[in-house]
Amino acid sequence: MIDIAWVYNTIMNQYIRQAQHKKGFSKLILVIIIGAVVVIAGGIFWYYQHSAKESSSGKISSTPTDTPSTSNNICTSPPVDTAHMDIFDSHVHISPKVSLSQIISEMDKAKVSVANLYSGTLENSSQYPGRFIIFADTPDQPQPSTWLKQGQAFVTSTEEKLKTGKYYGIGEANLRYYGGNNFPPGTPDINVSPDNPLWLQLVDLSAKYHVPISFHFVPDDPAANVAFETMLNHNKDAIIIWAHLGFNNLTINSATLNDYLLRYPNLYFDTAGIQGMQKHGIPTSCSLQMQEEAKIV
Repeated sequence: MIDIAWVYNTIMNQYIRQAQHKKGFSKLILVIIIGAVVVIAGGIFWYYQHSAKESSSGKISSTPTDTPSTSNNICTSPPVDTAHMDIFDSHVHISPKVSLSQIISEMDKAKVSVANLYSGTLENSSQYPGRFIIFADTPDQPQPSTWLKQGQAFVTSTEEKLKTGKYYGIGEANLRYYGGNNFPPGTPDINVSPDNPLWLQLVDLSAKYHVPISFHFVPDDPAANVAFETMLNHNKDAIIIWAHLGFNNLTINSATLNDYLLRYPNLYFDTAGIQGMQKHGIPTSCSLQMQEEAKIV
């Protein structure tokens, strides 16, 4: 941006030097010159201020274009050149019913380069080098949650895993979880308070080793939601992934999700399983007008 003071001083000095060598130079002329410079400087200042405001507010030229409006079609997105793009699938589960080779086959079809293999092992990832990463698992079978039942020993073993550099996160844990055909309101299949001291220690490990920690949590209970906020405020250096857009087996509330994202900069979502949940009347993620798109993994 032009320095108005510099323009003013430069012009004034030039005119004064010239005037001093001329006869008949009067105070009236000097006043006229000063007035002209002030008007010019003010015009320049207004122009740049006006341009900056338009740029920051996202205004565009009023010139008509042939580009159709997509304001009423928020699922529309620009074409993406996936041929020159590495795709990372942040949420894949290994299962006795699906082999690693089948997972790799599906990844290749979808042009997925790397996947996070929940409940995977170092042996699994070594079978297909460079295709999988794994998290320090938080097993919850049999009930009560195995990781919670192990107590401090589980925290210690998780930290030992993270120290190796071979584990890229913690989870996916089930905190408040409805499975199968169990839907809120009701009794969740798994219910671990998010402010449980053991869980908060795992959140601290996320911050200490700069790795994400992921979990299920359905925000359908006022008391549980208070405990959830306690967890989110516990350590702002933790990298928190709220799986399934936060609303597994519960109708998605985009206003609530946006509110959480705006209030907690270290909170992220994944969209895993959303397509399969549509049969229960839950909309796809494209129907959410997320204000923090970069926080969806």
